[in-house]
Amino acid sequence: MMFRERRIRFGVRFMLFLTAVCSLPLAWISYRLEGRRLEHAVVAWVHEMKGKVTYDAPFGWKPRSWFDRWFGPSVRTVSLDRCPVRDVSPLAQLRSLEILSLDDTSVSDLSQVAKINNLRRLFLRRTPVTDLSPLKNHKTLRWLVLDDTGVFDLSALASLQELRVLGLEDTQVVVLEPLAQLCSLEILHLYNTNVSDISPLARLKNLESLGLGRTQIHDLCPLSGLRKLIDIDLEYTAIHDLKPLSNMEHLEQLYLNNTRTSELSALADLRALMDLDIEGTNVSQEEVDRLSTALPDCNIRYGVTPDQSRLR
Repeated sequence: MMFRERRIRFGVRFMLFLTAVCSLPLAWISYRLEGRRLEHAVVAWVHEMKGKVTYDAPFGWKPRSWFDRWFGPSVRTVSLDRCPVRDVSPLAQLRSLEILSLDDTSVSDLSQVAKINNLRRLFLRRTPVTDLSPLKNHKTLRWLVLDDTGVFDLSALASLQELRVLGLEDTQVVVLEPLAQLCSLEILHLYNTNVSDISPLARLKNLESLGLGRTQIHDLCPLSGLRKLIDIDLEYTAIHDLKPLSNMEHLEQLYLNNTRTSELSALADLRALMDLDIEGTNVSQEEVDRLSTALPDCNIRYGVTPDQSRLR
């Protein structure tokens, strides 16, 4: 009798255990299905706002998981450019969203954007955004484009260690110190800002593209150790000494048009240099000829009278 009771108790426990084990995948599937239902509702909202949604990769969608094969692809990209939208809270339901473009919208509060956990690229050109603090703990963000916004304080970006691309053209930015921590940064554009001190950039050893045109810089010394730079834009600045660029063996494009540059000897050993713009400078024909001899494969554009009135 006792043995039979034990068998019954064991059977009940086993059934309870088996039920629990079987319910786990069902619960997960239910969770994912609910997420997909919410996603469809958000997609409908995006379309109502005249926005665009893409599910597929640039060269054709391929399922990332068996779930995608059964239930279709997840939303990867949302564009609400020029749409009449201020509140983007519905987008937080898009669990797989990686790229979000809000160019030319009225979005100013980024607190809802910060809730998109998998976001990798964010475009905010010509928006009223000024406060970046909601993004300070966003660990997956790799691209951030803030061109032509009212942004001036970059302190919230100091913790974005995964950031690779940062666009700050036509902003109110002056102080670059918070960027000194962004050692993964590869592309930085500061065109047409009031930046004058670029010493914080000296630590950004992975920089490949740097835009400093129409800024207030005078000294290129902080750039001397950035050996991975491929292109640099310095147009309409007051720089004149190019010696800090002399060891940049990977430099391919250099824009010095309408600067105070007059001598090019520091560039003579840059064998990778393919495109040099010195229009609107005081560089002599003799200087151009010497550099052309040293770098026969380099396309040199020159010959326009310098417009010193537009130098910062």
